[in-house]
Amino acid sequence: MERIFRVSENNQAVFAVERDGELRRATGDPFAALSAGAAIAGGLGAVRLLPPVMPSKIVCVGLNYKDHA
Repeated sequence: MERIFRVSENNQAVFAVERDGELRRATGDPFAALSAGAAIAGGLGAVRLLPPVMPSKIVCVGLNYKDHA
């Protein structure tokens, strides 16, 4: 099983997969199929890890106190 990462490489967010101990740039849809491309020199030490996905919105509900409801 390969691990999928979202990393910042040269200040650009890209997906990457780990195959055979190497971190490789990935193309395609991370929720369907990714194709591994060129290896990223330095592996995980050369890039900054990012959150897996960027949310389109954040919803908060404040019903923890009776007078809020």
